[in-house]
Amino acid sequence: SVRGKGLLCAIVINESINAWDVCLKLKENGLLAKNTHKQIIRFAPPLLMFSGLYGQQYYIDKEAEYGAHNYRPIPVVISRGKGCYLWDTDGKMYYDCISGQSVLNQGHCHPRLVKVMQDQCQMLTLTSRALYTTALGEYAEYLTKLFGYQKMMPMNSGVEAVDTAVKLARKWAYEVKGVPPNQAKIIFAKNNFHGRSIFACSVSTDPQVYENFGPFIPNILHVEFNDLNALEEALSDPHCAAFVVEPIQGEAGVVLPSEGYLKGVRELCTKNRVLMVADEVQTGLGRTGRLVGLKIGIDAVTLKFWIFHPNKR
Repeated sequence: SVRGKGLLCAIVINESINAWDVCLKLKENGLLAKNTHKQIIRFAPPLLMFSGLYGQQYYIDKEAEYGAHNYRPIPVVISRGKGCYLWDTDGKMYYDCISGQSVLNQGHCHPRLVKVMQDQCQMLTLTSRALYTTALGEYAEYLTKLFGYQKMMPMNSGVEAVDTAVKLARKWAYEVKGVPPNQAKIIFAKNNFHGRSIFACSVSTDPQVYENFGPFIPNILHVEFNDLNALEEALSDPHCAAFVVEPIQGEAGVVLPSEGYLKGVRELCTKNRVLMVADEVQTGLGRTGRLVGLKIGIDAVTLKFWIFHPNKR
């Protein structure tokens, strides 16, 4: 706002913002005719400058009119984030307890990550896997040594990681275990959540996930989570390639495994020559206090957003 003769009041939230940035923002909004940043002498960090030019309902209506209605968000419009904080277009601050649906371990706009992304975009944006790059080998070496696996494959999302793990398990079943072509079966725990692709809908037991999306991928079996007897019976099928399980079921309500359950799963899978695949998209990378939630010799583990290659058995 402008008060009196040339008295300019600037409201700032970003502690790293400078007078020049304030002037540019004011010029963009038609509130400042020229850059007078040298005359701005005082900042008030508790006050706020937000980027929303309209009321929250404007953005809600815009998304409702042009966006697909596949989610039911609460009526809060976020305009920016910093660390563990979010601000809506009215300048109200929130703690981000959702953490971007479990992907923002370092918080919003971490300066080190922002710099890395800026530097990379200025050097090389994208190549196909038809060529080598200077970064992928270093990245793969670091991750495989960090987590103790033989190979890794970067994916775009958690659901792609689990989908690729299933492809890998099927290929292993045909080429190593000797399952007849196109007869491999994959076992999943009931009440799982592995994403929203057709593959993920096919393996879900939640009607909200799979209703009206059929037909689905065949050769999928389900057993109760925490039930070793049910798993043992399912594993007796010689065509089973893998058991895919979340160490802690997230979308089901943060369901913890019973004492000894996951260790028992490992023993049964080894006994029946079936791969154990852990979907640690929600539990991995320190969310349970360590890099991965399981330390019992998993054949393949998916992380946000990484997948690792199993040992051949």
